[in-house]
Amino acid sequence: MENSNQSKIKNAWLFYILSIFPLAGLIIGALFYKKNKTFARNCIGIALALALIYVALHSAK
Repeated sequence: MENSNQSKIKNAWLFYILSIFPLAGLIIGALFYKKNKTFARNCIGIALALALIYVALHSAK
């Protein structure tokens, strides 16, 4: 029973972290867009990729 609860907590942290990184990537991309467009596009692209991974993991749950 405790192993099940521990794995649920571990999964919750994983989903929490995976949901924060895309948001941070979009914010960083938006802040740096005027200074360095290539860096901003890379940040936004990575954020979208992480968001897709998050959705895939969440739907497989």
